[in-house]
Amino acid sequence: MKTINSLSLPYEQKIDETLVTSGQPGVEHLALLKENGFTGVLNISPESTRNYLPSEGEIVSSNGLDYIHFPIDCSVLSKEQYEGFRERLNSLRKDSGKVLVHCGMNIKSSGFVHIYRILELNQDEDFALSEFFKTPEHEPKWFPYFASFGLKVQN
Repeated sequence: MKTINSLSLPYEQKIDETLVTSGQPGVEHLALLKENGFTGVLNISPESTRNYLPSEGEIVSSNGLDYIHFPIDCSVLSKEQYEGFRERLNSLRKDSGKVLVHCGMNIKSSGFVHIYRILELNQDEDFALSEFFKTPEHEPKWFPYFASFGLKVQN
C-alpha cells in the first residue's frame, strides 16, 4: 500500500493532486478522508462485492463529504457505463476538491479512471497506460474496452 498524507488506502493510486483511486477503504480510512483534503467519494462497487461496506455512504456523509454510489457491473462493459461514471466524477470534482474513486480492489476503478485521465484530463496516453499496468490484477477485458474509445492498449 502507498501512503498519501496520513492515509494508507488499499491498492491506492494517486492520479493527480485531486484524484485518487483505491480498493475498498475501511471505516478507519473513511473517517480520515476529510482531514486529508478529500471532499468526495465515488464508490463504483456493486453491493455484491465481497468487501462492500453497506454503511459507507452514511459514514462519508456524516464526515461532511459528498458521496455517490454508482455500482458498475463489469461483466459486460459499455460506453454508457463510462458516460455515467464520467458525469458522476465530474459532479464531485466541480468544486476542485480531492476525490476518491474506489471499488473492491481498484481493478474497476483504475480501468474507468484510465479512460477518464486521457479523455477528460488530457494526460499523456503512454504515461496513463504505464500507470494502469501498475494496478493489481488488471484484467485483459479492459483492453478491448479501451480500444472502443480509440485508446491504445499497449505502449
